[in-house]
Amino acid sequence: METYRLAGHFMGDAEGYRPEGEKDGLFEKDPIPAMRARLLKDGAASEEELAAIEAEAEARVEKAIKFARDSADPAPEDALTAVFAA
Repeated sequence: METYRLAGHFMGDAEGYRPEGEKDGLFEKDPIPAMRARLLKDGAASEEELAAIEAEAEARVEKAIKFARDSADPAPEDALTAVFAA
């Protein structure tokens, strides 16, 4: 799986904005691997079912990324449309 990291409005390495070690700590708290293991342990899902769900999710994300990259930039005059403030 290809990973994309965005920093601001350009492609770049966002890790420069993170304190060292923060990312590792976040991965340790990630609930998805724990839920995956629980589903397998409890027999609520098979390895094949979970692999299919993961493949579908990855395909949807890749499709969304491609759509965003292939889309035209918005017109400058639209910069302040649909902006709401209280």
